[in-house]
Amino acid sequence: MIQQLHHVCILTADVEALGGRLHDALGLPVPPPARVVSGPTLELRTTMLPIGNGTYLQLLEPHSGPGVAELAAAGEGALFEVAFKVDSAERAAKEAANRGITPTSLNGLPLANGYAVAGSGSRYLYLPSTSTGGVRVELIEPASPAG
Repeated sequence: MIQQLHHVCILTADVEALGGRLHDALGLPVPPPARVVSGPTLELRTTMLPIGNGTYLQLLEPHSGPGVAELAAAGEGALFEVAFKVDSAERAAKEAANRGITPTSLNGLPLANGYAVAGSGSRYLYLPSTSTGGVRVELIEPASPAG
């Protein structure tokens, strides 16, 4: 099911500022323009920085919904999630269900198909943190290299 670590997501109040600092400190690429994700229960900006071997650092700037409380409580640079690349989100959702785990959206709501499709075309699901020892875990089937 899991192929590799896909990305680690950290929270920030300013995607561009943090991306610039990481570029200066670590020599990471200048971040691509942030995507705006907006829906009835969340609003955020995000970008993915390639760090090599198909692994990324996601910067997440939450405005409403998931991540807002975590950023307020833990501050800039707080770990938000760990994401693993899977070959099939559909299969990962079925395997989770077979283990008695209900896949959810980022908001923690059950997913009708067991997975969701991002604007990028990537298919993904979250495992409830109660099943992963408190860690927010995303399983992602990237549609493109930067997923």
